[in-house]
Amino acid sequence: MKKGIALLITVGLLLMIAACSGNSANVANQSNTGSNTETNAGTDTAEPVSDGKPTEIVFWNSFTGEIYKSLEEIVADYNNSQDKVHVTSQFQGTYDETLTKFKSSMASGSGPDVLHMYEAGTRYMIDSGYALPVEDFAKESNFDLNQLNDMARSYYTIDNKLWSMPFNYGQALLFYNKTAFEEAGLDPNAPPRTYKEFAEYADKLMIKDGDKVTRYGATIAVYGWFMEQLIAGQGKFYVDSDNGRSGRATGLDADANEALLNVFTNWKAFTDKESVVDFGKNLSSGYQSFTAGKIAMLPFVSGYYNYAKQAINGAFELGVGYFPMLEKTEKGGSLLAGASFWLIDHKDEAKKKASWDFMQYMASPEVQAKWTLKTGDIAINKKSYELAEVKTYLESNPAIQVALEQESAYPNNFYTQGAVFGVMPEARLSFEENMDAVIAGVQTPQQAVDKFSAQVGKSLKDYNTSMGK
Repeated sequence: MKKGIALLITVGLLLMIAACSGNSANVANQSNTGSNTETNAGTDTAEPVSDGKPTEIVFWNSFTGEIYKSLEEIVADYNNSQDKVHVTSQFQGTYDETLTKFKSSMASGSGPDVLHMYEAGTRYMIDSGYALPVEDFAKESNFDLNQLNDMARSYYTIDNKLWSMPFNYGQALLFYNKTAFEEAGLDPNAPPRTYKEFAEYADKLMIKDGDKVTRYGATIAVYGWFMEQLIAGQGKFYVDSDNGRSGRATGLDADANEALLNVFTNWKAFTDKESVVDFGKNLSSGYQSFTAGKIAMLPFVSGYYNYAKQAINGAFELGVGYFPMLEKTEKGGSLLAGASFWLIDHKDEAKKKASWDFMQYMASPEVQAKWTLKTGDIAINKKSYELAEVKTYLESNPAIQVALEQESAYPNNFYTQGAVFGVMPEARLSFEENMDAVIAGVQTPQQAVDKFSAQVGKSLKDYNTSMGK
């Protein structure tokens, strides 16, 4: 670890960064502030089985810690709100672990009725044949899909059909120490927007005691999802076929359009700076160092504002800004962070109806409001923001405000909707390995692009072949 900082690494710090890496962990305890409102939304579509007992369905999820408790509370609310359906919620590990278990369980004829899966698993879920598009159920039950957040809905819409129900949803943002900004003579209300500014601010925010750095200006985790953000921010495609959205992706596009080379080159230059500390793939180290005041800027996910604020405990003022992009473009922008619910086809009509009823409940304005108040995620139901408790919450929580502003600041197009291809999880790991090698000086940025492109290209070709494509 370059310029190592001696830190206590707490096991289980992060939750998966709201669904992008599949790293299952948790942050500091979060307030239970929120709405106790229950809703019966959607329960008229489920029917009990003939013996009068509720239809039993199994729900697999990848949440841990306090956020898992919040989820369990909402599931219990649903079970108590009606007598037609009973949901058993089961934690299955990280998203990657859950996906592996899902593949195995379905092959043996078992598995969940509703699956909670991160966005990187979208193409596989569609290709597997195990999932049913929720848009078909929405049409049959007159569920208004227009009430859903536009960006979240866009991501999970493939071939003009919504395949899964968005649930936890956020944005990549910049957490920064406003107090440090003021001390350094920087405007605490004007955080950096580009990588160039990010680097300049890092130099000004660094503090040294002789030859020892006592506060670094910035850090950024070597994280595949951040790479995807930086490609989208350039207004360029990650994979071909318009990011896999106008047709099946068959190979990378970001190597040909130089988006990847820009990422590797600028990331290397950034981490080489004395004012920047590199923790590699260790997300928890950067987070803990930031909340301890040892780093002044940290790219992170919007849903962790409440956790970070509690961890800081008044030691400094927490600021939140847009995720710094390599350059400002009119057609590029940020990507979503999040996961969705997939309705699994077990050829059982009662379970299908029960699963859809549960999914409607979880997407309802009241439940999404409760989720937002508890976790800090963006509510995926637009009507949640019409509720008084959410309006009050927004007034006192700038992270949610900035996340919503950033989301609306960029266009909704194939660049910002993000890539969809069958080996996204593997591609993220490959990027992280190659980026680490570049930072260590083992590879040049161009060598990393070539190696990464070859690895992902082969994996994608093998995947498409295995799917008969």
